[in-house]
Amino acid sequence: MRYFPQSDQEISSMLQDLGLSSLDQLFTSIPEELRHNSALGLPDQMSELDTQNFFCRTSRVNFAMNEAASFVGGGAYQHYVPALVDYLSSRGEFLTPYTPYQPEVSQGTLQAIFEFQTMITYLTGLDVANASIYDGASAAAEAVLMANRITRKRKIIVNYWLHPDYLGVIESYTKNQDIEILTVGSFLTGAASEAELSALLAEHGSDVAAVLIQSPNYAGIIENLERFAIQAQSQGALLIAVAADAIALGYLQSPGSQGADIFAGEGQSLGNYVQFGGPGLGLFAVKEKYLRQMPGRLVGQCPVLHPEQAGDKQRQQGYVLTLSAREQHIRREKATSNICTNQGLIALRAAIYMSIMGRKGFFALAKQNHANALYLAHKMKKVKGWTMLHPDQPFYHEFILRAPVPVFRLLQEGKNHAIIPGIDVSQWKNTDKGHYLLVTTTEMTGKDAIDKLVYFFAHFS
Repeated sequence: MRYFPQSDQEISSMLQDLGLSSLDQLFTSIPEELRHNSALGLPDQMSELDTQNFFCRTSRVNFAMNEAASFVGGGAYQHYVPALVDYLSSRGEFLTPYTPYQPEVSQGTLQAIFEFQTMITYLTGLDVANASIYDGASAAAEAVLMANRITRKRKIIVNYWLHPDYLGVIESYTKNQDIEILTVGSFLTGAASEAELSALLAEHGSDVAAVLIQSPNYAGIIENLERFAIQAQSQGALLIAVAADAIALGYLQSPGSQGADIFAGEGQSLGNYVQFGGPGLGLFAVKEKYLRQMPGRLVGQCPVLHPEQAGDKQRQQGYVLTLSAREQHIRREKATSNICTNQGLIALRAAIYMSIMGRKGFFALAKQNHANALYLAHKMKKVKGWTMLHPDQPFYHEFILRAPVPVFRLLQEGKNHAIIPGIDVSQWKNTDKGHYLLVTTTEMTGKDAIDKLVYFFAHFS
């Protein structure tokens, strides 16, 4: 967005036309206690050269993930991005277009989105996927609202180790919706308990809209979606499956094949960089019978079966935005969601990435991520003073370690050794005042990096 400064004369003329005496009168609707009336403390103006040098110096304070052996995960993952993804997604015809309302001039964009949707249905094992939502957290929240609309029930059961950011967004979405959030599982057990879920469903079953289970969960544990689907659906509730790393779907049994009604997840790992935590890519897929309750954009294909059903006048296959009557620009407050714009460029990158990897490549990559985690877990068993928080639970490519020292020490010391050892989960889930570190492996953290991390941890034994 361009910045157009105004002179004092222009500001005075504008205020006169508005019948105001000062700029402050423009903001009378904002409570006084919320206004920032003091100086911002910004430095004096600088030349272009000085400004550039200032930001270059400031950027060096950051500790970039690609400058170290990074074992950070927890919802944003450092995977290798093939050069072809950057090249194709930066082409002008992909980089600049807005929502493709005019299909006659947007066939390329529409086809790319359609291919993205198709690949997400393959990954999730569900019937239909949308053209993406903002990120995994908002996708999970939209899934909750969707389940509430379908069932007309007001309670949602989530697993304890649901990503804290996802839970926070769900709570924000449902705060004024008369929707109650219940929790199954605990800090020490890791995985949600079937017995505990049965007890909750027995107590609240008649009013439970959905059971929402993240798998792998925030602790890295693979949950039993199939059993939870049976339990939820027997009580008339839906099963919402959530995943924070879409690449895990290339190795684990798909949510749809395990009975999930709705899938919501994060697709940042599909050909997109971590980029200080954003932008993300919200994935969303559902069973066909719930299609009209699904939020977000949806691209449809006009098939060429015979002359009466040709895609266009030349009988070529065409693509259009479809089922738009669900959306806010038509139904206003009755729309399935207030989300209208999808993450088009990020979804395009994901589609390019998945097409490059192919089925076999995608599976091999996911398997490698898992194998690296197994290697790290095996090595850590030999390091004194360190234990896994959930040693008996199945995991994909991340797990939690109980450290013998405060995690902030590990994070500080790691910088001196070009290591980012993981995420401090003690700050938000710490029932016994221990020191807990979430570590993650990907194809970027091979044997050498893992050996370096284990050697670093051994110094704190």
